[in-house]
This record gives sequence, C-alpha cells and structure tokens, in this order.
Amino acid sequence: MASNKQVEATQLYQNILSISPLNRQAITALAKIHIQKYEYKKAEALLLKLGQHSKLQTSDYRLLAKTVRGLQKKAESHLYLAEALILEKQYEPALEELRQAQQQAMDNFYINNRIEARMTEMLEKIQSTEKVP
Repeated sequence: MASNKQVEATQLYQNILSISPLNRQAITALAKIHIQKYEYKKAEALLLKLGQHSKLQTSDYRLLAKTVRGLQKKAESHLYLAEALILEKQYEPALEELRQAQQQAMDNFYINNRIEARMTEMLEKIQSTEKVP
C-alpha cells in the first residue's frame, strides 16, 4: 500500500476477504484504500458490514467517521467519533461530539434518536464518575 500499488493491494485484500469475509485487518486496510481513492461508499459498506458481525473498535469508529465525513454525513461523522471517544472513556469530549452531531442532524429523526440516547448515557456516566471519590 505504501508503495502506491493500490491495485495489487486491493486484489490481495479482496482475496483474503473471499476466504475470510470478516477479517478485520483486511477490511480496514481495504477501507483505507477506498478512502484514498475517494470511494467512500465502498469504505462505508465494508466497515458497516464489519460492525454488523463484530464489535467495532476505536480505530474502526475513527475510520468510519472519516469515511462518512467524505460522504458529507456530518452528523454521523460526529456520532462515530463520539463512539470512539466513549470506548476510550473520554466522556466529556464524547458528549461534545454528540452535541455537534445533534446540531448537524437537523430533521433526521433516526439519527436524532440515536444521538439523544447516547447523550443520556454520557450524562449518566459523567454524573456517576463525578460521584466517585
């Protein structure tokens, strides 16, 4: 990948995925290649498929945030970044990302519900950590 052999790298990762469809390393590497080629839809599809079958990690959420930002999905980008921060137990910054997501979501009922649910969870976590001496 570093030597700009994207075609060969793409083929290699696709071959790996044909044998092991949920190989996290192959999925994320292929998603990164798609992002470099501005093929955000392909990257998003790969990462969402991974998320349907296994728990996403911090790096997965950050990559997904970058991917949807390329698709001009600003609310989702902030939401995925918040998810990464939550996994890192950075609740205050996560709450700020959720607030930004809420501002970008506007009239999207589905996204707003997801954001509000996560905001409620973050506020509870922040309050519970403040009570611990």
